[in-house]
Amino acid sequence: MTHVINFDLPNDPESYVHRIGRTARAGAAGIAISFCDSGERAHLRDIEKTIRQNVPVIEDHPYHAAEIANDPGLAKRGPQRKKRQVQRRRRPRRSGWTPGKAA
Repeated sequence: MTHVINFDLPNDPESYVHRIGRTARAGAAGIAISFCDSGERAHLRDIEKTIRQNVPVIEDHPYHAAEIANDPGLAKRGPQRKKRQVQRRRRPRRSGWTPGKAA
């Protein structure tokens, strides 16, 4: 296998090592790409401790969020999301129909 792409980081660092190890079977080289959001930052730090290396952060793409990569506090508090108030819309009654009345 030449490439492994992780869209979600595994919760267990050993699973990550197993996944990316598929690119290096029988001495072959390969590429592992992992996407990580602020909610997975703690998993990334655990992976780095397990492999005893820093995972390089690629900043040259349109979706890089520098505030996530550089804020160690996000690993503990997670993303800050505003609560949205959801309004329920009432359905208009169909003409000629009333609740509880059989047709």
